[in-house]
Amino acid sequence: MDRILRLNEFFVEGGKQHISHVLLHISEPTTPEEIAKGYFFAVCEINNAEPKYFTKIKDLIDRAGNDYYETADANDKNALELVLEKLNQEALTLVDTGLEIHCIIGAIRQPEITFTYYGKPQVLVFYKNHQGVYQSIDLVEANSDNKDAPTQLFSHIIQGKISSNDFLFAGTPHIGEYFSTDRLQKIITSRPAVQSAQHIERVLSEIKNGHSFGGLIIHIDRADSGPIPIRKAPVVKGASSKSLHSLFNREQSTANTLSPSILPRLKTLFGRNSNTPETPVAVATKTYQPAEINASHISHRDTGHAGATKELAFYQLKSVLAALFRAIIFTGKTIALILVVLYGIIYSAFLNSVLLVFAITNYQNRRQHILETWRKQWHSNKENIRRLPTITKVLFFAAILAAGGIAVSIAAIKYRQTQAAHDKQFKTVVQQIKNKKDAMESALIYKDDQAAQTEFVSAEELFGRLECLSKEEKATCAELQNQFDEFDIKIRKITITEPELLFEWKNGIELTNVVKVNTKLISFSANTSTLFIFDLLSREEKIIASGAHLGFVKANVPKENDYALFNTSLNNFFKFDPADSTIKPVNVKFSNEQTSIADFLIYNRRLYTLDTLNNQVYKHDGVKNGFEQGKEWIKDGTLVKDGQELTIDGDMYILKNSGLITKFTAGISQPFSMVSLIQSVGKNASLWTYTDLQYLYILDPDNKRLIILEKDGRIKQQLVSEMITRPTGFAIDPTNNIAYILDNNKLLKIILPQ
Repeated sequence: MDRILRLNEFFVEGGKQHISHVLLHISEPTTPEEIAKGYFFAVCEINNAEPKYFTKIKDLIDRAGNDYYETADANDKNALELVLEKLNQEALTLVDTGLEIHCIIGAIRQPEITFTYYGKPQVLVFYKNHQGVYQSIDLVEANSDNKDAPTQLFSHIIQGKISSNDFLFAGTPHIGEYFSTDRLQKIITSRPAVQSAQHIERVLSEIKNGHSFGGLIIHIDRADSGPIPIRKAPVVKGASSKSLHSLFNREQSTANTLSPSILPRLKTLFGRNSNTPETPVAVATKTYQPAEINASHISHRDTGHAGATKELAFYQLKSVLAALFRAIIFTGKTIALILVVLYGIIYSAFLNSVLLVFAITNYQNRRQHILETWRKQWHSNKENIRRLPTITKVLFFAAILAAGGIAVSIAAIKYRQTQAAHDKQFKTVVQQIKNKKDAMESALIYKDDQAAQTEFVSAEELFGRLECLSKEEKATCAELQNQFDEFDIKIRKITITEPELLFEWKNGIELTNVVKVNTKLISFSANTSTLFIFDLLSREEKIIASGAHLGFVKANVPKENDYALFNTSLNNFFKFDPADSTIKPVNVKFSNEQTSIADFLIYNRRLYTLDTLNNQVYKHDGVKNGFEQGKEWIKDGTLVKDGQELTIDGDMYILKNSGLITKFTAGISQPFSMVSLIQSVGKNASLWTYTDLQYLYILDPDNKRLIILEKDGRIKQQLVSEMITRPTGFAIDPTNNIAYILDNNKLLKIILPQ
C-alpha cells in the first residue's frame, strides 16, 4: 500500500536567545536519487550560550544535510553514519567548550528512520497495541545507560521502522516541563498530526518565559504489517556499541506482543553476544512516495544538475508551445463555427422580421403571399419530420432527453461541488473562529488584554465571512454570535448600571455641562449666562443670573472645593462662591493677544489653560484679583492644537479630538495608549482625574458610556445604561465614589464600582 510521510513542525521563539535558542532543519530532496535517501532533519536546543555558537551549530547542520545527500552508502555504513563521523570531527571544539546542547539528527527513508542524539532531548514513540490502546516508549530514557563519548557529539545511532499507527515525537527538553508524556500521547494520538503540532505550538507560545521550543511530529498514513526492527549501531570505532537491549528487555513481556510496528525483533537482532559482529539489516527495494511537510524551517535542495535542468526546461517549453499551437487552432475553428452559426441565426431573424413587418403592414399586398410561404414551410417541416424513420425519431428524442439529463447532471454536480466547497469553507472558518476563541480565553486568563482584543477583532472579521445558509449553519452562527456577545462584554469590560434620576431641568434651555462644588451641582450652557443649581442636601433647585454677556463654555473646581471658575467663548472668566451663591468676574492675563482656550484646570491653586490657537499650555500663578500672565508649560513642542480636554494629577493628560490621550511629565510628552479599547473614544468627550486618584474618567457622548481607565492605559470598566442617551457633561465625587452625569437636561447619579 502507498505510504505518505507527514512531517509536522512546531516552533516557538522565546525572545531571549542568551537563555535558550532552538534550531530546526528539514531538507526536502528533489531528484529521484535524493528522494530514495529520504528526508534529513535536525532539532537542536542550545542553552546559555553566545550567539556565535548558534551560527556555528547551524552551519554544521546545514553542511551535514548537504553531505548526507552527496555521500553514498558504504558496505558497512550508511550515509548518515559517514556524515556523523565527519560532523564529530568538525564539532570537536564544541564539546571542549562545555556547551549545554540537546540535539537530534536523523533521516527518514519510508518507513525506516535513523537518528542520533546528544544531551537529553525528547524522543518518544506512541504505538497502538493489539487491543487498540496507545502506549509510549521514551527512547532517550531507555538508552540512558549508553553514555555520550566525551570527545564526540554523536557516538551512537538508533534505527527502526514506524507504521501508520505510530507517531514519533522529537522535541527540545524544556517541552517536558509543560507537557507530560501522557498528555503528549493524548494530544498526538487523538487528532491529525498537523493539528497536534498547532495545538502544542499555541500552548507553548503562551508561556513567555524566555525559553524557545521546537520539535517534529512524524507519522506515516499507511504502512505494511509485520515485525518492525530497531537496531543501534556505532558511528565510529570505539564509540558506544551497546544496543537498545535494556529498553526492549523491559518491554519484552508486554509490548512485544501488543504492537509489531516499532518494537524490535529481539531474538534475531539483539539476542546476540555483544562481541558478535553486527550484520546490517537488509532493506527491500521499494518505491518512495512523496511527503507532506508542514514546516517553516524547510531547506530545498539545490541539485546543481544544470544540463538536466536545461534539457527538462527545453522539453517543457516545446510541449507548452505545441499545446499552445493546438489550442490556437482549436480556438480559431470554434470561433469560425460560432460566427457562421451566429450569422445564420441573425440573417434568419432579420429576414423573418422584415417579412413580419411586411405581413403586418400588407406592404405591396404581399401579406397573403408571406403567410402562404410560412404555411408551406411549416407544412414541409412537419412532413419531413413525419417521413423520418421511427428509429431516427426515437434516437432524436433520446438525444434530447440525454442532453437534458446531462445538463441536469452537470447542474447537479456543479451544485454539489459548490455546496461541498461551501461546507468545507464554512467548517474551516468555524474552526478558525473556535481557535481564536480558545486564544481569547487563554489571553483573558493571563490578563493579556491586548492579545485578547487582537484575537477578538480577528475572530469578528472571520465571522463576517461566514455564509449561514442551511438551518444547521444558521444555528451555528447564532451560537457563535452569542459567544461573541459574551466575549465582547468580557473584553471590553462593560458593566450595565442603573442610574438614579436626581432632577430634570424643564426650563426650555438646553444645558450642556455640569460641575460640582461643595454640595451643589451647577448646570450651565454656552447659550445662556444663567447658572442652574441643584443642592444635593436640600434637593432644591436655584437659578442665578451671572450678568455675563455670553454663556459659559467650561468650568472647574479646585481640590479645596471652595469655589468654581467658569469661562466664556471670549476667554472671560467668572468665579462662583458657593457660600453666598455669588458670581464675579476675575482677571486672567495672557501673553498673546489672540488666544483660544479649549479647556482649563485649577491645580495647587494655579490655573492651567490649554490654548489651541498657539499650541501651548500656560501656567498662571494666583494673585488677589485672579491669575497673573501665564508661562509656557509645554517644553518639547508637542502638537496640542487638536486638544479639547485637560486634566492633571501631577502628570498632565490632554484628550484630543481624535479620542487619543497625550501624557506630559514636567512639560515633556510621554508614551501613552489606551489598551483593549476596541471602540475608540468619539468627539466631544470629557476627561477628569486628580492627585491620589487611581483612575482616569472619560465621558464618551458619541458611544453613550463612562470609561474608567487605569493610568497605565488599561481599561478598568465601561459603564453603560439605557438611561444614558445624550450625555453632555459629568462630575466625579471621588470621596463618595459617585459620578453625576448631565443627560438631556437630566441629572443622573451613578454609584461607581469599587
